[in-house]
Amino acid sequence: MKIFSYFKTPNHIILKLFGMKIAFKINPNKKYYKPVVDGKNNKIIILNSKNKKIPPNLKIEILGCNNVIELEYPITFCGTNKITVRGDDNVFSVKRTIHEIYDTEFYLTDGGKIIIGENTSINENCLFIANNDFKEKHTIKLGKEVFVARDTIIRTSDGHTVIDISNNSKAINEPKNITIGNHVWIGTRCMVLKGSVISDNSILGACSLLNKNIQEQNVLIAGAPAKIVKKNITWDIKTYGEYMKDKISQTLSG
Repeated sequence: MKIFSYFKTPNHIILKLFGMKIAFKINPNKKYYKPVVDGKNNKIIILNSKNKKIPPNLKIEILGCNNVIELEYPITFCGTNKITVRGDDNVFSVKRTIHEIYDTEFYLTDGGKIIIGENTSINENCLFIANNDFKEKHTIKLGKEVFVARDTIIRTSDGHTVIDISNNSKAINEPKNITIGNHVWIGTRCMVLKGSVISDNSILGACSLLNKNIQEQNVLIAGAPAKIVKKNITWDIKTYGEYMKDKISQTLSG
């Protein structure tokens, strides 16, 4: 009798040890991509991982010089995610997270920065764009425990130029930084545009368009353009039902 043997099914590895079968679930959709890098002095830094492998389900494409991509384990990418870098001196950094990042594209050009704090969750079909103007370099910065719902767009520029023809053809839509604080929930299908600030413990309601600096904490922001609609709030990762059960349990035990 064989002491040890194994075989694979499409979704499991079956380990047979001393006649006992043990099934380990595998992810058939896990894909490892080789980074595409064209330029000099580019760095892909992997933190807290012995094998220094780029996480599965993440494509990286760099065209330029002196760019830095920093990924900290543990981190999980689901579906197909992509970091695209064009030009020089761009920085992308994402800290460890217990949550997942799904089907998201990050695009940086000409010295842009995207900085993502610990335990951030990003859902499906989101897009982050850090574009710059010809003088300044601009940043998208997310704090800790930020939850970004699906179909959200966050970008430091408008993509094209708005020109004031009455003022010597002056360009009037300069790119600006975006700052999102700690423990912020961004609802589904939001647009967060240049110059936006969301402070700690706040919520941006679904389908909102934010284009302003909201310094006040613990607020619900909503609308197009978005504004503060409720103050003195915070939020919890639990569903409404889970939260209410815990609340009742705490009340009874107290």
